[in-house]
Amino acid sequence: MATLKRIYRFHFSNERRERLFLASIGFLLTFAIVRTITYLIRAGVGPFHNVTSGGLHIHHLVWGILLLLLVGYVWLIEVGTGSNWLASVTAIAYGVAAALTLDEFALWLNLQDVYWTGAGRASIDAVVIFAGSMAMVTLVERVKGGPLSGGNSGLTILGGNTSPDTRTTTDPTTVTVTPSASSSGATTPTATVTQTLTPSPTPGSSTSAPPSSTRSSAGSAPPSTPVSTSAAAAGGQSAATAPTAP
Repeated sequence: MATLKRIYRFHFSNERRERLFLASIGFLLTFAIVRTITYLIRAGVGPFHNVTSGGLHIHHLVWGILLLLLVGYVWLIEVGTGSNWLASVTAIAYGVAAALTLDEFALWLNLQDVYWTGAGRASIDAVVIFAGSMAMVTLVERVKGGPLSGGNSGLTILGGNTSPDTRTTTDPTTVTVTPSASSSGATTPTATVTQTLTPSPTPGSSTSAPPSSTRSSAGSAPPSTPVSTSAAAAGGQSAATAPTAP
C-alpha cells in the first residue's frame, strides 16, 4: 500500500492534474454503471426500476444537474480548491455529475425521451467527446509538468554586429564582452575586452576613481591598433569599439 501511495504521489504531485484524473475516473465509472443499470431496467432484470414521483419519470440527468450546481457552488466560494480531501471529493463528484448529465444528452437536446432510439446515439457521442477532452488535458498536464522558469536578463551590447556577443557578468560592476566573428566568415583573432564599471560617487564624496579597462588577446593582433572602451550610462549598457590603424 505504501508503494502504491508513493507511486500515486509521484505521478500526481500536481494538484490540477490530480483533480483532472479523479474527475475522469469518476466520469468513466459512473457512465459505465449508469448504462448497465438502465439496460437492466429495460430488460426487467434485477431489483432496479425507474425513479418516479406521482407517475412522473425523473431522469438521472436531473441528479446530474443538481450535483453540478452543488459542486459549482462549492468551488465558487473557493472551498475544495486546494490540496485537501474536499478537493478530491469535489473533483470526483464533478465527474459523476457530468456522466449523469451527458448520458442523457440526447434527451435535453431533443426535449423528448429518445434514450433507446437512433437519436439517442448523440448521448454516446457527447460522452466520447467529453471523455477524450478530459484525457487530452490530463495528458498535456502530465507532459508539461511544472511552470517554466527562468529568463534572459543579459546586457545589451551596442554596435553594428548582427550576431550577439558573449557576455559574462561575475560582479554587479564588472562586464566581460567577447566579440563574435564577423558576418563575412573571415578568421579574426579572438579578443576579450573586460571593463570594470565604477559606481557613481555618492553626494558629499570628494573623489571618484575613473573606470579602468584591460584587454587581452588570444591571437596575433597588431600592436599599433588601439582599443577604446566606453560604458553607456543609460540602462547599464556597454560598447566596445576597435578603430583601425591609420
